[in-house]
Amino acid sequence: MAQVTIRGMVKGASDNAPILGANVVEKGTTNGAITDFDGAFSFTLEGENPSIVISYVGYKPQTIAVGNQTKFDISLEEDVETLEELVVIGYGVQKKSVVTGAIASVSPEEITATPIAKVEQALQGRSAGVFVATNSGAPGSGVSIRVRGVGTNGDSSPLYIVDGLVVANLNNVNPNDIVSMEVLKDAASAAIYGSRGANGVVLVQTKSGKAGTMKVDYDGYFGVQNAWKKVGVLNSREYMTMHNEALYNDGGAPKFSPEQIANPSANTDWQDQIFSNNAPIQSHSISLSGGSEKSTFSSSIGYFGQTGIVAGDKSNYSRLNLRLNSEHKVNKRVTVGQNLGIIMSQSAGIQEQSEFGSILGAALMHDPLTPALITDPEVSKTYDALPHFPVQNSNGQYYGISEQGLREIANPLARIENTNQLYEDRTIQGNIFAKVDMMKGLSFKTDIGFNWWNSQNRSFTPEAYYNEVNYTGLNSAWQEAQSNEYWQWENVLTYNTTVDKHSFGGILGTTAMINKGQAITGTRSNINPAGWDTGWLGNGADDETQKSGGWYYENRLLSFFGRANYDYDERYMVTATVRYDGSSRFGQNNQFGFFPSVSAGWNVHNEEFFNVKAINHLKVRGSWGRVGNENIGNFGYLSTAGRTIPYPIAGSPVNGIAINRPSNADLRWESSEQSNIGFDMGLLDDKFTMTVEYYSKITKDLLADRPQPDYTGQDYPIANLGTVQNQGLELSAQYRKNEGEFNFDIGGNVAFNQNKVTALDNQNGYVPGYTPFAYDGGTRMEIGHTLPYFFGYKTNGIFQNAEEIASYVNAEGQQLQPDAQPGDIRFVDVNNDGSIDADDRTNIGNPIPTITYGMTFNATYKHFDFMMFWQGVAGNEIANVNRRLDLDGQNYSTRTLNRWTGEGSSNNYPRSTYTDANGNYSRLNDMVHIENGAYLRLKNIQLGYTLPEAVAAKVGADRVRVYVSAQNLFTITEYSGFDPEIGGTWWGDFGIDRGVYPQAKTFLMGLNVSF
Repeated sequence: MAQVTIRGMVKGASDNAPILGANVVEKGTTNGAITDFDGAFSFTLEGENPSIVISYVGYKPQTIAVGNQTKFDISLEEDVETLEELVVIGYGVQKKSVVTGAIASVSPEEITATPIAKVEQALQGRSAGVFVATNSGAPGSGVSIRVRGVGTNGDSSPLYIVDGLVVANLNNVNPNDIVSMEVLKDAASAAIYGSRGANGVVLVQTKSGKAGTMKVDYDGYFGVQNAWKKVGVLNSREYMTMHNEALYNDGGAPKFSPEQIANPSANTDWQDQIFSNNAPIQSHSISLSGGSEKSTFSSSIGYFGQTGIVAGDKSNYSRLNLRLNSEHKVNKRVTVGQNLGIIMSQSAGIQEQSEFGSILGAALMHDPLTPALITDPEVSKTYDALPHFPVQNSNGQYYGISEQGLREIANPLARIENTNQLYEDRTIQGNIFAKVDMMKGLSFKTDIGFNWWNSQNRSFTPEAYYNEVNYTGLNSAWQEAQSNEYWQWENVLTYNTTVDKHSFGGILGTTAMINKGQAITGTRSNINPAGWDTGWLGNGADDETQKSGGWYYENRLLSFFGRANYDYDERYMVTATVRYDGSSRFGQNNQFGFFPSVSAGWNVHNEEFFNVKAINHLKVRGSWGRVGNENIGNFGYLSTAGRTIPYPIAGSPVNGIAINRPSNADLRWESSEQSNIGFDMGLLDDKFTMTVEYYSKITKDLLADRPQPDYTGQDYPIANLGTVQNQGLELSAQYRKNEGEFNFDIGGNVAFNQNKVTALDNQNGYVPGYTPFAYDGGTRMEIGHTLPYFFGYKTNGIFQNAEEIASYVNAEGQQLQPDAQPGDIRFVDVNNDGSIDADDRTNIGNPIPTITYGMTFNATYKHFDFMMFWQGVAGNEIANVNRRLDLDGQNYSTRTLNRWTGEGSSNNYPRSTYTDANGNYSRLNDMVHIENGAYLRLKNIQLGYTLPEAVAAKVGADRVRVYVSAQNLFTITEYSGFDPEIGGTWWGDFGIDRGVYPQAKTFLMGLNVSF
């Protein structure tokens, strides 16, 4: 067989695509060839009775006895185990079997399974211990993520890193570009990021190319969205009856006659008016990848567009993503490459989550007696005489104006008509890198990353009349320009080697970062001609109304870090990490911080004595570490100065400059010390896998204002004052089974978290959070309670008669609630001081869930696939404050139909009243305002069909899949508001509903095609 030439083709078994760069070698020799662009090879054999070995990274090697063959058609199967066993960690990858930290992974399939605008949403319900809540259902709205509880009264968001580049969030990442996403949950995993890892780290890697024939993929869907729920509010008859009853209870005369109640002038359902039917949502992504042995690339273009379910086109978001990743081998030792993303987004929105004029709040509180549009010509004539242009639609019809004295609560359709705003963002982000293989096992990589962001925003407010006290007498325009530059330079030296059964690894590195930004903003009135298209500052005719503002910020970070790994025979593993960070955000006495960690693991199943056949994998691990939080804002340690009130000098007012806030040179890092114990287990050849984690997380030196005497006339200085503890248990499990052509897997996770403030040295013993307008109560941070908690009044039923009021007395026999009437709430004297007052306010609820969970079921049968994903939370409450206490004419929730109307009628909702002398509604309490926030939601259900390969080939495709899907199909909850999923923009407003924009129920069809 000597001197015989063989030739053939090497392709991938899954996609039948040629593999470029595969090694085809005569076994036991160095004789062989590398496949070309078409997957072809050819070489001459040298030995007797030879075999050839075919190998390529990511595929299972194959050995073939040559025999009498001279032509070969070879298919390589992907090595799924090899691909799945690598886990991305900080500044590298590690075999999953030797990972000793707590790391959660989300696969690309899970990320793209559910239509999402923001990548962060893919973590919801899929990673134990990672709480995700959308701040709003509005298109383009932000997402709140908390890893293992709320650890600070500052910014609790995790650190986001995309291809090694630190980014503010994942808003600009196309979900279809992602190849892996990991969450570093414990300090041992996150300590390599030191001062920025206290709240966890989310690592994202985008796709890179593989040598071989160019691949083209299309992924897209189109769907429609609708509101999944309407909130129960009173109809016109109920509204008039309720208000007459309130007046009667307050000793007044009825406002509405029996005839008016029997024949209401209108019965407007404002929710029907503002919700859009079948609002469109769509996504399209095309990617190209491939390359040669020396150069590979992956590029994509993606578009996402969403119209909101409220206010139609006035609420929308769109994003265009361009990405190019490439890597080039300069020679055997040097590799260079880049990751580049260009993102353009545009959004428009409506006011929400506000007591003053939000569209959804108005839909709940506006009286139903007002018609949405005026259709009577005679009434229209009266509107013609009103000042400041009553609002009209495009057909010239006036929007109805309430006669019930609702002030800011205007006709929501009129508000939508006059909502004119646009936000445009442009981002260029990425990195360029060079890697040098210096010797076997030793490599050096230098990486320069950048993120340039620019935003152009504007709005136009027309002259308008909403009611007698709510009008805009002069139109105005607002414009804003913001920009940000972020640069980072990292240098990392990596070494890995194996000696017999001993494996050693380590890194040494440095990071230098600078982040700076600026903005300028301006307003001007009397735009002429008036209108959205002409609503620019330059068109303002009134120079006296010109106002401008702006700001600038800058911060820098310098870091040195290292990590050492050791494992013996994949049985015993240990990892140690250190990072030394210096930040410009801290005082000169504490500019640098030291962040160490250590972790260890034991693969029990690799021991010779372990002989449990049912258990094929068992690993025990533990870790301890310290990480920090330097995301506290800029210049907090400095003394600041600002303009004061005018002083008369020589008879004229002159603005001076005075110290606003004293300095604090001792301002230091928030630091979090975390311990973690866990085990991973696989049963029945990994058909059943399970992970259990227990953690303790203590965050120290939280920042808060330190009170000082009022006579200083200065703001409180920022100081390190608090400590918060989080501890919890996490469980993840999955079961897989193959039965012929039917395959399925079912998995789930659940996490339990307990949060408590353990120290707060600011004299008051608490830090105030958010207080809803005109309410007595809100949120607080206080020793011994969760961060945050709802601060208000406990209740003990309803006074059914005068005798109960008279008998509710203190130790001296004095009535505790002398202003109460039958039907009013009985408040609890929490501190037992013999009176009901502000000192009785206490913990009445927790806005952060103590339990989060998710469940997934996947199944395939022949060419069909099915997926169902559930997600939920428990152990939390919501403060429903969709009621303005200063507006007597507003509408109410249908919960008021269960009010007290006489002795024995109700013990869980008070009587109707305007004066509210007892504080039934003004005192934030656990009867009227605090509701159970738990829910279980069918987040996604999907059915797909993949065409047979022969059919797909007829259209020139390797794979074609179509699917139908539904999101948020139904939700099980006791909450009476629009949506129980309520995030927050800061720690103080979590779980407060002031007219939250609800999640949409979505139906869509999608297509996946590969060429």
